[in-house]
Parts: sequence; structure tokens; C-alpha cells
Amino acid sequence: MSNLKSTRSSNIEFLRLIIMFYIVLYHFCSYIKSSIDPNNRFVLLGYTLFHIGVPVFILISGYFTIKLSTKKIVTYYLYCTLWYIFCYIFAIIINHNTINLKECLLQLFPFNNTQGRWFVTYYFWLMLLSPLLNQVSQLTLKKHIFLVLLSLTMIIYSGLVWNSDIINGGKSIIYFISLYMLGNLIKRINIGIIKTQIWIKLYIIIILFISILNFILPLYLLKPLRGLTFAYQSPILILSSILFFIIFLKLKINNPIINYLSMSSFAIYLLHENKYISPCYKSLVKNAYANFDGPMVFLILIFLSILFCVVAIIVDKTIRNPLQSILEPPLLKYLTQLNSMITNNITHLKNKYKL
Repeated sequence: MSNLKSTRSSNIEFLRLIIMFYIVLYHFCSYIKSSIDPNNRFVLLGYTLFHIGVPVFILISGYFTIKLSTKKIVTYYLYCTLWYIFCYIFAIIINHNTINLKECLLQLFPFNNTQGRWFVTYYFWLMLLSPLLNQVSQLTLKKHIFLVLLSLTMIIYSGLVWNSDIINGGKSIIYFISLYMLGNLIKRINIGIIKTQIWIKLYIIIILFISILNFILPLYLLKPLRGLTFAYQSPILILSSILFFIIFLKLKINNPIINYLSMSSFAIYLLHENKYISPCYKSLVKNAYANFDGPMVFLILIFLSILFCVVAIIVDKTIRNPLQSILEPPLLKYLTQLNSMITNNITHLKNKYKL
């Protein structure tokens, strides 16, 4: 068994903030690559290196496991729904639009996998499946390793060779399940016997390998390279995500400010990955790219990403969190009573008809 503690100290909370920053920066680079300049090598490098945010997030969930409960589902639902409502209201005010009833009601259903909500939807399904997936840790270590290796082999083969819709470029519940089990496996094996410096060196080697190829290869060869280094199901991206996660696991950080800020880390994702907000950041990125060039563009993107993260955390702390603290208790109470009533009725029917 690993000798690393399974409690979430500040190192993991700091990691959650870092990966959300990575996700924002990746989407900035992605927009430039797809809509402005597909040949800027600094942007292409960021587009590749900062794509590890989602895999690392799932590894964290698998390592600590999801403890499913009614409260957790209600919390997740309100967290997402309130943010979607905020973003919709913001778009109405900024664009001077009238309220569309269909669009308004759609914000109350955050797990419908539309409007770019694939991560929110699949993570919800992962939560529902977590009681079953957590049983994998009860297997022998050899069986657990075999199951993880088999699932990873299948998503790599199906995603890169077969190009299966089942994997869908990593945007699928199959991918989430595989990485969740992998995160749980990391918790079981004794990674503590390997020094932190070795994990860091391995990660740096991968970063240097990708960076060197990014700048020396002709542009027409970079696209097939990204199939091995960029795609969610690529072996190099999965390996770099594992190394990045383990590096933070080995760190020793205890900071209450980090812990406080990280409680709003998911707000960063919900704010920027939203069809009502994305035109705003795309406009900022486009203007930045028009006024700067070379490495300076990348520095501006980093600054804008940090600014976006700060705004998301402030809004989450001052608006979403107080509102949720008001709405969550009565909703949770109602669902608890409803669950109790259904359970009692089922028990009554079983007793009545001797089922």
C-alpha cells in the first residue's frame, strides 16, 4: 500500500487550481490555432502541453474516490446550474437580448451534454457509477493492475487506431471510468519508494521531447505528432498526466488560503467553458494576438488566463456560494423526505404482498 496520506492537503488543492488554469490556457491556445493562426509554434506548444487538465482532474477523483450521496449530487447540480444561470443572465445584459424561455429552462438541466457540457455530463455519470467503481479496489492488486492496463490499452487502441465513437476522442464515460480506476490504482501502489526528483525528471523529459519536436519538425508533421502527444487517449498524454499528478502528491504544502481558493476551482471551468461567455474571452484573445507577436503572445495568454481564474473565483465566492448555501438545505431536505416516502411505500408493498 502507498505510504502517502489519502487526505487532501494543500498540495492537491493547489493542483486543482493549476489544472483549471491549464484548461483555460489550453482553450485560449485552441482558439488561436483553430480560428486565427494555426502555425504559431509557441501557441501550438501550449495547445499540446496544457491539455492534461481533464485527465489529471479524473485521476484526483479516482485517487480519493467519489463518496456518492444525495448531498453530493445536490451540491454538484446546484453548483453547475447556478453558474449556467449566471452566464445566461450576463449574456442577456451584455447583448441586450430578451429572455428566451427555452434557453432559460435549459440552464436548469446541466447534465444534458449540449452547449459544450460534455465534461459536466460525463462527470455526473461517473459520480453515479462511483459506488460500483470503488469496488475495484477490493480486488487483488494484480487483478486491479490487469483491469487498468486492459482498459487503457483499449482506449488507446480504440481512440488512435480504430478511431471509435465509443471513445470519442476521450470525451466519453468509458474514458472517465478508465482514468478513475487508474487514479485508484495509484493510491494502492507504493509510489513513495521512488524519489520525487525522479518523477520530476521523467516529466521534464517528456516536456522537452514534445517541445523540441514542436520547434524542429515541419508543420505538416506536427499534426500526426499531436496524435501521440495531445489526444486524451494518447499514451504520452496519459503518462504525462500521471507524472504531473504524482509530483503534486509527493509535495508537502499546507496553506489555508490555497484550500479556500481551491473550493472555487471548478467555477473556473464552468465560467470559461460556456457558450455565453466564450465570445468574450475569444474577443480578448483575438485583440491580444493582433497587438503582440512571438513569445509575447504566449505571455499575454498566461496573464489573461490568470485574470480569468481570479474573476471566476471572486464571482463564485461572492455570488454562487452564498446563493447555494441558501438553496441547498431546503432542496436537500425535500429530496430526503421524498426518498424516505418512496422507501416506506416500497417496504409497505413488499410486506403487503409478501414480495
